[in-house]
Amino acid sequence: MLRCLRILCLLLFVTSAALSVSADTITLNAVDSGIYDLLGLHNAASKAYTAGESTSIQVRNYFVFDLSGVAPGSITSVTLRLYNPPNGYQGVSPSARYNIFDVTTPIPDLQASYLSPSPFSLDILTDLGTGINYGSVIVSSADNDSVINFSLNAAALSAINNASGLFAIGGRVTSDVPFPPALSAAIFAFSGQPQDTRQLVLEATPVPEPTTVLLIGTGLAGLAAKIRRRRRQATKSEEA
Repeated sequence: MLRCLRILCLLLFVTSAALSVSADTITLNAVDSGIYDLLGLHNAASKAYTAGESTSIQVRNYFVFDLSGVAPGSITSVTLRLYNPPNGYQGVSPSARYNIFDVTTPIPDLQASYLSPSPFSLDILTDLGTGINYGSVIVSSADNDSVINFSLNAAALSAINNASGLFAIGGRVTSDVPFPPALSAAIFAFSGQPQDTRQLVLEATPVPEPTTVLLIGTGLAGLAAKIRRRRRQATKSEEA
C-alpha cells in the first residue's frame, strides 16, 4: 500500500508539472495595413499606416492580423508593436495621443479600395476611430525611428480570446486638449515599407499535448485499479 501511495504522489507531481506550463510568446505580423483619409479614400495597394489629425485633416489607420493559429481563450496579454520612421512624428503640436479601437467593418470591406468619396467609406473612417477603446499612448518626435509598444487593455484581450481568423484594429490621433487651428499632429508618416514592424505579440498559456494528458490519465486509472485489486485481496484474506 505504501508503494502505491508513493507511485500516486509521483504521478500527481508529473501531472502538476505537465499542466502547469509556462506562457508562450506568439508574434503575429500584420497581413495588411492601410489608411483612410478625411474623404474616406483608401488605396488598397498602399500599406502606409500614417495616422494624423487637426481641425481640418483626418487620417486613420488599420491593421489586420491572422489569428487562425491561436487557441481561443489562451491569451493572457496583448502588445501592439509598430515602427515609427525617422521623421514619423509630424506637426506643430509637441505631442499627441494615439488611440487604438475595435473595428466592426467586415474585413473584405475594410481592405477594399475606395478611390472616390462614398458614404460607405466614410463610415469605415468613423469606425477606425470610434467604438471600444483598446488602449492609447502619448507619442512625440522622441518616438521617431523606433518601435513603439502599445500594451492593449482587457477589452482587447477579451476580443482576441473570442476571435478567430482575421482580426482588425483601428487607430487615430487625438490631443488631450483640442487642436488649435494652427496645430496638428501625425504619427507613422512615411511608413508602409515591407520591413516596417507591424506586430501583435501575444502571451499565451499553452494547452498540454493530448498524448501527455492521455498518458497521465492512463497511469492514474491503472494505479486506481491496482489499489482496488489489493483491497479485494485483503478483504478475501480476512474473510478466510
